[in-house]
Amino acid sequence: MLNILNKIIVLFAGCFIAFSCSDPLDKSVVEPLEAKEIDRVVRKDKSFLATYSIVEEKWNYIHSAEDSARWSGITYNRLHNYLTTIDSPQLKSPLVTQLRERWEKMYNDHLVQADTIIKEWREYLYSHSADSLVKIEFDGIEVERIRNAQQQIDTLLKVKIKITPLKFAIDSLIANYNFTTASHHNGTVKNAPDDSIRINPLTINKKLKEPRSLKLYPDLPKDIKEKLIANDSTIVFNYTLFDIYAGGKSYITDSLLADMPKSVQTYLLAEKYAEDTAPVFDHKFYIENIIKELVNESFISQSAYIKINSEHYYREIDSLVFNFINYKGL
Repeated sequence: MLNILNKIIVLFAGCFIAFSCSDPLDKSVVEPLEAKEIDRVVRKDKSFLATYSIVEEKWNYIHSAEDSARWSGITYNRLHNYLTTIDSPQLKSPLVTQLRERWEKMYNDHLVQADTIIKEWREYLYSHSADSLVKIEFDGIEVERIRNAQQQIDTLLKVKIKITPLKFAIDSLIANYNFTTASHHNGTVKNAPDDSIRINPLTINKKLKEPRSLKLYPDLPKDIKEKLIANDSTIVFNYTLFDIYAGGKSYITDSLLADMPKSVQTYLLAEKYAEDTAPVFDHKFYIENIIKELVNESFISQSAYIKINSEHYYREIDSLVFNFINYKGL
């Protein structure tokens, strides 16, 4: 860092010489410039407008003779040269690079720990998801033909649905199911007639320890019913799991997310939102929050570290000007 500081001093001195002959810039910052003086300087260097706006903002905090005396030694030239120096690529680029490398060396193990934490909670989410706890499958049909009151033959269709707990006993389950043709299953459902798909409830309220086959009378469109009876291979069984309870705990995604530390939960939700809507996902921001909550509460973000440590070197250039720029009154 000493080499960078030496470069800063040389650069600052060079800037000062370049502007030292400009009369308006030799005035103290506690004295307003006339419009024609500002115009004269801006014609040579448009960036001076930003410098002058800083001075105007600081006048809001200069209310006494003591305040004026404190900053009277700073000329517009001195302030402008300082701002030009700290904003120059010759300073900023190597300084930021070195500070970023120093930060990465300090906190690389924290980043690794954060990645491990995310991986572990992803595995938890997957291994405890409803679909990983139970298997629901179509297990065939039973057909019964009966004579109705009009002496006509009605065909009653029962479907067998097999439910198998995969990891532990299940207290209750809420789902629904339907049957579609292969074309609907592959994405044309939204264009199908309203009557082409019927949703049927599937609920278990008794503890399920072993595989159980349920015989149900589903509500089916006529063509689906006929194809089921004919054992048509284009029929597809679909189901949606809404909730599973086991040991008094719900295993829907929202409940599983609630088990997580807040920073991890926020990370995973933001990541999922980014996948669905494709905005920019600020990975670094969420990782730093995880580190702050779960690894090291004294952790400082890379941007904050660079800002704080850059200011140390900016103060070395000209401490009085540095204090003036950061002055907010007493």
